[in-house]
Formats: sequence, C-alpha cells, structure tokens
Amino acid sequence: MNDDLDEPQFEHEEPLQQPARKKKKDKKKRARDDDDDDAAPAAPTILEDFGSDDDDVDDGGSAGEVKDDAPAVTPAAASKAPAAAAKPPAAGGPAKKQRKRPPLAAPCDGAAWAAWLRDLAPDAPADALPARCVAPREGLVEAVAARVRGGRGRAVDVVVVCTSAKRAADLAKALRDHAKIRRAFKLFGKHKDRKEQERALATLSPLPRVAVATPARLEALRGKVPWAPGAELLIDGAPDAKGYTPFTQADAKGALALTVAALMKDTDVVFGVVS
Repeated sequence: MNDDLDEPQFEHEEPLQQPARKKKKDKKKRARDDDDDDAAPAAPTILEDFGSDDDDVDDGGSAGEVKDDAPAVTPAAASKAPAAAAKPPAAGGPAKKQRKRPPLAAPCDGAAWAAWLRDLAPDAPADALPARCVAPREGLVEAVAARVRGGRGRAVDVVVVCTSAKRAADLAKALRDHAKIRRAFKLFGKHKDRKEQERALATLSPLPRVAVATPARLEALRGKVPWAPGAELLIDGAPDAKGYTPFTQADAKGALALTVAALMKDTDVVFGVVS
C-alpha cells in the first residue's frame, strides 16, 4: 500500500491504550465441608429409646429429660458400654414364678390303687385289685428282708420297683449292707442288656430271690420273671428329688400300670407300697 494514504498521527493525540485489566479480587478461602474431617469425631450414640419413636414425647417429668449441656460420651466410654441396648420388658410385666406343686402321694390303700389303675389301663380288672393289696408298715429294706423266703429254687419272692436305675442300684447296695441279702437281680437298663437279662432269668441257678427294677424294664421282662407263689411286687413310694414316684412319673406310670394289669391276670402276685 501507499504510505501516503496512511492517516497522519497528530502530535496531540495519545497513543491507543489497551483497556486496563481487572484486578483479581482476593477471594477468601471458603471453608470446605471436608475441612472438618481432621476434627475429633462426634460422640457415637450409645443408648436408644425403645419406648417411643417420637423424640419429643415426655416420658414422665423433668427427671427423664436430657439437657443440651450434658457432657458428651467419649469414645473411650463408648467402648465400655454394652454392645447392645437392653431389651424392653415383655408386655404385662415380669413373668410370675410358678408355684411348685406338691408331689402326689402314692396310693395308700386298695381303693386308691384301683382308681389309679382304672385311669391308666381301662381294660384291667381294677375292681379285683383292692383284695390283692397289702400295706407294709416297715421301711423298704426291712419290708424286703421280711418277705424273702430263702431256698435254692428258681423263683423270685420280691421285686421292688423304683423311679430310676440309680435308686434301684442304691437299694441293692442297702440290702447287701443292712439286710445281708448278698444277691439282688438288677432289672434296669443302665449298662444292662435286656437280652442278657432274659438269658439270666431263664438259666441262672440258683436265682436271686430279690430283684430291683425300673418300671419300663420290668414291663419289658414281665413274662420272663419266674414269680414264686404268693410273691410280692413292692413299689418304692418315696418321692424322688423332683417329687415323682413310679405312680406319677410320666415315662414310668404307664409301664407300671401294664405290669400290674398283666400280673393280675396271669399270677397271684400281691401288691404293696412302701413310702
């Protein structure tokens, strides 16, 4: 281009200046939400109110209100708190203790025997039972010793029924120590095989004249026992630690009733209770 065509620059004109840049304002550093990460953690919630979902509900006066200036729970104290809050009490208040019922007495006469047998074995000849019941006045050991006839035959004079195998074993020991009855046949299931007991009852000679038994095992062996004429079935009527007798124990009374009913039909065995 021709330089003459350029517009002249007059001396009084100031050179074209660039627009001034705006100064950056120093913005104050805003506190970030995550600046508090380094601060001490808030105290954890230890106790929960199980009584109501509404935190504003007054549960009984100012004594139950929590003040805002209450001291915070520290993590150290929180670690000592129980892992779970206590469960609220069941509706209706604490459960009432059930009164222990007194043990039912064993039948003391023939009429009570008959009523007991009629309830458990309706088909048994319960009406004939009172005539075959006796009431020994001695203690158990003395009553057994008085009914042993002796002899070397293969017949059993007395069988004593107890609530448990341990009680039967203790009776056998007492008979040996205090009544000089050295041999008593043990008809119970603790460490005793039923098949072995059947073989002994069939082949052992001389056979012990006394046997101690539990209701269930005697019921299983009732057809194998060689009863002597006029033999006696005595029941240990003293309650055990839980208040039961062979007449009331749940897993014993049914077996005893079946044994009594069968012996009434097939033998002349006499029945008695020693308490």
